[in-house]
Formats: sequence, structure tokens, C-alpha cells
Amino acid sequence: MLSHADPDPVRGVAVILLVYWILATLLRLGVSKGLAATPFDEKAGRFIAQREVKGEMLLPSGLVGRLVFYVVLFFGLAPFLDALGQRALVAPLSEMLQKVLAFLPNVVAAAIIFVIGHIIATVVREIV
Repeated sequence: MLSHADPDPVRGVAVILLVYWILATLLRLGVSKGLAATPFDEKAGRFIAQREVKGEMLLPSGLVGRLVFYVVLFFGLAPFLDALGQRALVAPLSEMLQKVLAFLPNVVAAAIIFVIGHIIATVVREIV
């Protein structure tokens, strides 16, 4: 009787790491290019200082793109550690990620309220 060998656990870990890295890179490029196509750099440049990274100036859109990159990699940390068998590290990390994800609807609701309030304030300012 032939038995199938278990797949190499290192291969699974490498695949998880590679998928999250590719996803993070694509999102970073998309966010950076998308924000660079808008006047975001000009408006945010007043509040966020430009930084020099590896010999080139990093605009605010690039900083936001890098932030997105590291956040996506952070979310990939739990499956990565789980694939390595580090259950003691995965449980608190998963709980923290669940709390963060549960809080996101509140942030979205606050952003919607802010936008609606801004629109109402603009209309009232025009009337007055």
C-alpha cells in the first residue's frame, strides 16, 4: 500500500509568505500610484514632511503606500506563524487582529459622518 508523504511544511510557509508579500506589494503600488494621481501629495505635503529613503525623496503618497504594505504583511503574520506551528504566538495575535477588524466599522462610520458634516457645513457656509 502506497502512502502519500505529507507536503513539506517549509513549502507551505514559503507560499504563505510569498502570497502576502505579492499582495502587499501590489496594494502598495496601487495605493501609491492612485494617490499620486490625485492632489493628495500637494495637500498632505503641508502636514507630512517628505522623507529621504535610500537616496530618493518619498512623497506622502509613497509613505501611505508603505504603510499599506506593512499592514498587509502584519495581517499575514498570523497564518505564517500558524504554518510554522507557533500556536502560542498565534492565539494572542489572532485575538488582537479580530479586535482591530471589529473596530474598523466604527472608523468607517466616523469617516462617513465627517464627510456628511463637511458637506452640510459647506452648504450652510454658502447660504450664510
